[in-house]
Amino acid sequence: NAGQQVLLVITYDTNVIDRAYPNEQERISAFGIWVKQVATRYKGVISSYEIWNEQNTERFWPGVSAVSFKPILKSAYEAIKSIDINNTVVSGGIAPAGDTATEVSPVKYVRDMYDNGMNQYFDALGWHPYSFPSMPYENASWSMWYMLTEVRNIMYSHGEQNKKIWFTEFGAPTESDRGIGEDGQFETIRQVVEIARSDSRLGPIFLYSLIDNDSDANDMEGHFGVYKDNLTPKSSVDKIKKLLGNG
Repeated sequence: NAGQQVLLVITYDTNVIDRAYPNEQERISAFGIWVKQVATRYKGVISSYEIWNEQNTERFWPGVSAVSFKPILKSAYEAIKSIDINNTVVSGGIAPAGDTATEVSPVKYVRDMYDNGMNQYFDALGWHPYSFPSMPYENASWSMWYMLTEVRNIMYSHGEQNKKIWFTEFGAPTESDRGIGEDGQFETIRQVVEIARSDSRLGPIFLYSLIDNDSDANDMEGHFGVYKDNLTPKSSVDKIKKLLGNG
């Protein structure tokens, strides 16, 4: 009734697959069956699915490389499309990262995806453009905002001028030594909304997150919410409502 739509993230922590053993064929097949059951259950209710999360980092994908992720992406894509060809499949959101033994940089990861034909298994590219403490408009060379041009060039070189990039996570923490405060959090949100509104090549954007999950001011991960863990609104809430025309 509120006009909300769900992006369902298909990921680990199920009975059929986890982060430790994602590439055993038996588990890949079981994963595809499970995804098909999910898509069947929510047919007509949910039409957008994101496959995995930040798989360019060892934290979420032990294989790290794009090619090691291909079987899971393919299995999920085919399962979802078999239920409704009009469903939208988004590749797992790519995280800020360097090129090390435990992570792959966003541009390299996208290039590897396209070089290995993985683009046929997603309708939109998932992107997690965290840039704190810098702002999106600062466009620092290490920032995922700066990398967008190169990523688009990769997509265009494969004839995918119309494939959109979805910001399936963005935001900034208000607390900890890396926090940027409530004013900084809102300015990040404002800039991202402005960027998305001005660029038709971008898809929906998803703020991370709604509510803090920790009251410890030293815990960065616990303070991405626009509400505190006791549900007290931060100063950004009213500003966001006005920004979106709901204030």
